Amino acid sequence: MTPLAGSTRATEAKVIDVDLIEILNFVQVEQNVAPYKYSFALSDITTQVSAKDAGNWSITTYYLGPGDGKFYVVDTQTVDYSFTATTGLLSSEKDIIIDKPLNFADNAVYTFTFSEDSMLPKGGFIKIEFPPEIYFNQRVAMTAGTCAQTKCQVFGDRTIIVQTAQMTPKNKIVTVEIGGVKNQRSFNPSGSFTITTFDTDGVSLIDIGFKKNVATSIAGNIDSFTVERTNTTNGAINRYRFTLTTTIPMVSGDVLKFSFPESIIVNAGGSTICTPINDKDRIVCGISGNDIQITLLKLETENKLQWSMTQIKNPGSVQPSGSFKNILFESESNYLVQKYQSTEPVAVVTNTIPANI
Repeated sequence: MTPLAGSTRATEAKVIDVDLIEILNFVQVEQNVAPYKYSFALSDITTQVSAKDAGNWSITTYYLGPGDGKFYVVDTQTVDYSFTATTGLLSSEKDIIIDKPLNFADNAVYTFTFSEDSMLPKGGFIKIEFPPEIYFNQRVAMTAGTCAQTKCQVFGDRTIIVQTAQMTPKNKIVTVEIGGVKNQRSFNPSGSFTITTFDTDGVSLIDIGFKKNVATSIAGNIDSFTVERTNTTNGAINRYRFTLTTTIPMVSGDVLKFSFPESIIVNAGGSTICTPINDKDRIVCGISGNDIQITLLKLETENKLQWSMTQIKNPGSVQPSGSFKNILFESESNYLVQKYQSTEPVAVVTNTIPANI
């Protein structure tokens, strides 16, 4: 205890109990006229664990009777409130770990690792809020990861609250696993996850923070990519028809990229025109040499795309043309969604009919 300037000072103080302090032997430094001012500072005080009012406090003054050595009450006062502590910082210790970082995968387990400025009591709560683009299956989340071992609550498909089974000291690393998560459809980094801890009343804040995002690292799969021609004669200029199917649904704004084999000529005898087979689909085609970029504007079927391309010149001989390459889909923001990953050659143009001499 440190007496402050301008007050009636004490020369002695001691801690009687964890919540009781006794201050003795006051020395009057101002004129001895009531009311008296008592100002002092207490150090090494541990504040409450959460941002709620610390509760009531009381103070009683005593007078030491002359001769008998007894203390007599002079004044007493109880106040129903004191002060509210501020929230601390919750810090991420590692990147979020995804057990299967495949684009658009179901039931992934996300592992969150963090530490706190404050102690987290047994029976407290950890609230994890997901960004808008990531969600979880509520039924699976309640029975997977950490929630398979302790009590959890879900609020919609983007907020989950885990009740703590034991006290965790401040600055100690905490790990929480949440299952049933649906991954994003591309490598695009997500928005931030927010983690907040609460006292045992479920209302009083302890710490808040984390603010980490996450990204997948394994592309989805383009299931098939096939090509048909209207004229199979070598060297003939004709229309090519393409059919593509995907595992991950295609959406407006996605961009399909691929390259023709070198022995096939695009824009032969005129400008190549791309046309969707389904008249309800809308696409825009960009061509640079043999590299093709098709932007999807509207699709009736989310897992199948068919289109034709005119003014394509077949290989000059019956020798196989080679394979179409670099077949992939990117999102509107240029992040990889899915690609053709088979080791088999893609749509090799063979068995052309020899042209007449």
